[in-house]
Amino acid sequence: MKRISITNHKGGCAKTTTCISLAHGLSRAGKRVLVVDVDPQGNAGDSFGVKHPKTLYHLLTQQSSVEECIAHARENLDIIISNKTLVVAEQNISGEMGRERYLNRSLENLNNNYDYLFFDCAPSWRLLNQNALLASQALIMPINMEFFALTGAKEILTEIKKIKELLKHKLTVDLIVPTFYDVRNSKSSRILEQLIDFFGAEKVAEPIRTNVKISESVYYKQTIFEYAPWSHGAEDYEKLTKRVMQL
Repeated sequence: MKRISITNHKGGCAKTTTCISLAHGLSRAGKRVLVVDVDPQGNAGDSFGVKHPKTLYHLLTQQSSVEECIAHARENLDIIISNKTLVVAEQNISGEMGRERYLNRSLENLNNNYDYLFFDCAPSWRLLNQNALLASQALIMPINMEFFALTGAKEILTEIKKIKELLKHKLTVDLIVPTFYDVRNSKSSRILEQLIDFFGAEKVAEPIRTNVKISESVYYKQTIFEYAPWSHGAEDYEKLTKRVMQL
């Protein structure tokens, strides 16, 4: 099972949209996928339109087993949702020994019947975000086409370096996903060039173009593949799905 964190310290970079689109894209390709929402805002579950009485809070506080917390979202696609109670769980584990690997231990009993597990991280350097990174084998970073985007990316690389040095966990940024790419705007092309120069062309995916259908799909609690399968957004996320399958 490939464990992948979708993360960026900066909000508004289509992190959750990228997570649910990739998860659904892979499930449509016949892969078994589990999404774990590590964000107290609970956007991943909301985006799928999933409600479930047991959340990541119940798993981390040992009130429920991992199987009890899993909700069905789509064919081949399950999710462990979150909400604001996750903040309480995070506070509870902050005093535990080995608190950085608490999430990983909580998922130990997860049946290995998934091909991919995605952690949808909060846009901050929270304890549970660190937990998600330490439970991951790969990291995908959506970056929107703003001039200070590279600065935020460098901050994450600094934190990853600390994790590798202090906690002896091998983790690298496997893929950069440029989001909100406007083909009519020279700013987008300049920032994309900066990303390629900094990370290397082999780690930068084809951009996700600005497309109103993507934001509309979230409102209707559908993925872009359901809401507008003919759109540029669906085309771009389909390409990204194939790229992730090659990681």
